[in-house]
Amino acid sequence: MKAISTSRRLAQGLAPLSHRDYLKYLLGNGISAAGSQAEVVATSWLLYQLTDSPALLGLGGLFQALPIFLLVPYAGTIADRLSPRRLLITAQWIALANSLALGLLTATGWVEPWHVYLQALLQASVSAFDVTARQALFPRLIPRRELDQAVSLNFATVRIAMLSGPSIGGLIIAQWGSAPVFFLNASSYLAMLIAVLAIRERSAEPKTSEDRSVREELFQGFVFVSRSRVISPLLLFAALWGLLSYNPALLTIFARDVLEAGPRGLGILMSFGAVGQLAGSLALVGSGGVRRQGSLLFVMGALYTAAMIGFSFSRLFFFSTALLAIAGMAHAVFSATRHTILQRASPDHMRGRVMGIHLLVTRGVSPLSQTLTGLLVHGLGPTGALLLATLMVGAVTAVLAARNSALSGDLSSP
Repeated sequence: MKAISTSRRLAQGLAPLSHRDYLKYLLGNGISAAGSQAEVVATSWLLYQLTDSPALLGLGGLFQALPIFLLVPYAGTIADRLSPRRLLITAQWIALANSLALGLLTATGWVEPWHVYLQALLQASVSAFDVTARQALFPRLIPRRELDQAVSLNFATVRIAMLSGPSIGGLIIAQWGSAPVFFLNASSYLAMLIAVLAIRERSAEPKTSEDRSVREELFQGFVFVSRSRVISPLLLFAALWGLLSYNPALLTIFARDVLEAGPRGLGILMSFGAVGQLAGSLALVGSGGVRRQGSLLFVMGALYTAAMIGFSFSRLFFFSTALLAIAGMAHAVFSATRHTILQRASPDHMRGRVMGIHLLVTRGVSPLSQTLTGLLVHGLGPTGALLLATLMVGAVTAVLAARNSALSGDLSSP
């Protein structure tokens, strides 16, 4: 009976794969994500080579954050008004050209730090529309009853990409330098383009009123989020988590200066974080859904805190990778659960705006964690910087767990 029950839960978890358009989206998204993760390693390593400064490395995060804050709210509103599919196609072409340009500059030896900053600014600008369009598109490819499982499958696919991408990127950098990684990422956007072009998008229901201006609809989205007892505290939690959790700049500094592992070591560190994230995502897929999703958020926050405290003191490379895998698992379960709650709490005609605001407080804040890392490392050193940020994650988790009863119960029902 137990085996039958497990098989049934697994079948439920994989149910979205029976929809061909969603399967196309999932495959294209996975290949594109792998290329992007390889580029994260290359960009971080290249910038650290060019500047040899933790503060200037962290400054790259500021250029990634600015477009998110400026553009994402409008991107969510536009995704509700227009076709997310068309928006996504346009974003892929621009991102492809941007990666190709940085690859050519690096290959010719003309690259300067300001080129990397500019590329980060442009890529983040495109990402504001790209990610919002993806979040608005995929729920239209499946029945609403399979939304939880689709979110878990999305995360599992991206985590597979995060496992393979950094390792591939680190190996390529060690052998041939950073330029080929940018070319690889440029080609990976073609997979997403092919997938999206093959999808027949279904209309959202109901559509946003064409009588309202973009500004009015944007304001309506912020009002909806602020009045939600579930969404508003969840976004606060996500923003603080994104600001204080580990990031590519921090791992780059640990790989080169603390663990002395080089670019291969950086790729391995990022991949082991992805191993844990993949394990967490697959566990959610196999479970067929989690009932007490709110409580799970806080448990994962505590587990992440414990793992990263150990990582901050570790000087043994493989012990560090194991701890990072545990932290990655906690991060993946936290993120997937958060996305599921947000998707369920968002009506179709508001989803683009809600997910746009979510992107604002995650992808907008997360790059700033790199800037914060550069400043803290400059003053406290790598271990002190990571320890302080991790203890703050633990404190935030404890405070929000105590004060937000809206997130502590069963949030699995629509």
